[in-house]
Amino acid sequence: MKEQRTRNPAIDQLRAIAILGMLFSGLIPFGVLPEFMYHAQLPPPKHEFSPHLSGYTWVDLVFPLFIFAMAYAVPYSVKISKSTIYQIPARYFALLTFAFLFQHFKAHQIQNPPETLQWVFSLLGFGIILVLYSKKFNQMLGDFYKLIFWAILLLSFYWLSTQFEMISLQKSDPIIKVLAHVYLACALLQILVLRWGRSYPILIFSLVVAGFFISREFGLINPPTINRLIQPIFEWGFLDYLLIALPALYLANKLSTNTKNLSLPVVLSLFSILLIGIWMYETPYFLFFTYTITFSLLVISYTTQSKPLFLAAIGMFFGYLCYIGVDGQISKDPTTLSYCLHSLSLAIICLEFFRGMNTHFHIPTLINQTGQNPLLAYILFALFLWPLLSLSGLEEWILSVTNSPYLGIMRALIYTLSVALIVKKATQNNWFLKA
Repeated sequence: MKEQRTRNPAIDQLRAIAILGMLFSGLIPFGVLPEFMYHAQLPPPKHEFSPHLSGYTWVDLVFPLFIFAMAYAVPYSVKISKSTIYQIPARYFALLTFAFLFQHFKAHQIQNPPETLQWVFSLLGFGIILVLYSKKFNQMLGDFYKLIFWAILLLSFYWLSTQFEMISLQKSDPIIKVLAHVYLACALLQILVLRWGRSYPILIFSLVVAGFFISREFGLINPPTINRLIQPIFEWGFLDYLLIALPALYLANKLSTNTKNLSLPVVLSLFSILLIGIWMYETPYFLFFTYTITFSLLVISYTTQSKPLFLAAIGMFFGYLCYIGVDGQISKDPTTLSYCLHSLSLAIICLEFFRGMNTHFHIPTLINQTGQNPLLAYILFALFLWPLLSLSGLEEWILSVTNSPYLGIMRALIYTLSVALIVKKATQNNWFLKA
């Protein structure tokens, strides 16, 4: 008899932190804060892309957390059944469509700076996405009316593309697009795992991806050349993040529900390790902190019998070896092997930290329910709150009274908290966005 999986609150919390972190990092004032508040390869004040800059900041780590949480949740949703044959590709294309719609409904993508018409178009787009992806609307509308709605939408986009040349298959939200590719790979691998009853397919494919990664680093293959043949749907860049997703999928399959609880001192130790792991590249003691974290994780994993923390220790150590032996730098863009391994380790530590926190404390439902409704949280500000603020004139006033760097941080925090509160209320009333 197969083990019944129950919802893991730590995954919801990890997903919420990732989503809200991405939102907050996009709302803070540009060009006026310290370098660690921005992507390492986009430093202030001009934020010009510098691919040769080595390093990462907390901003570079929130997306890997999201990828990790998504992959870890795949075994909870993918089952062997007749409907799985079409459910997996259906969700894959639904995510790609979601990425396409979201990118085209962003007011700043239509015209920068946007005017009233563009903000209204964003609000219209929010309503369209709500109808297409809301669980409640899917229950209310019959299949016939949904097909009619899709047909009208596609014809409208075709007309807009011919009249205004503003529609392009090349324009999709990059984060959701990568998420779709990673989901498809993980879901198909999960089917093999369920069929064979073993996790070997994940391990084998992980080695293949690592081999691809190393071959690319040494110039043995040229993904951009291959990529031009299969655009716009597929991009080789998603393979980078499989080095984060596949271990998450492996851990989700291997871990049992009776995993040993972590003591409070261990939870606090994980929090300290997490902070050091995020900030250690900003110090001249990168090697020292790498060894310290690796040793600490090995000790904790041995005393608590935690397989995830053992994997985190291995990832941290081999990430450093790749940094000095293969990559020569650690960076999100271009994505390096060392960055993926360090991100993986920190995602595992973060997951175990939340698992321990749930044992000893009550995590606010605001975080849990935001993590249960990630797609709504992801688009809510860009397509709903921001247009409302701009159309009402409130945004101009808010910017005028928060024009200093640190007041700008407060503004970003309030916006982020507002999104979380609205998503919490929507989740409580079963207004979910599901691709």
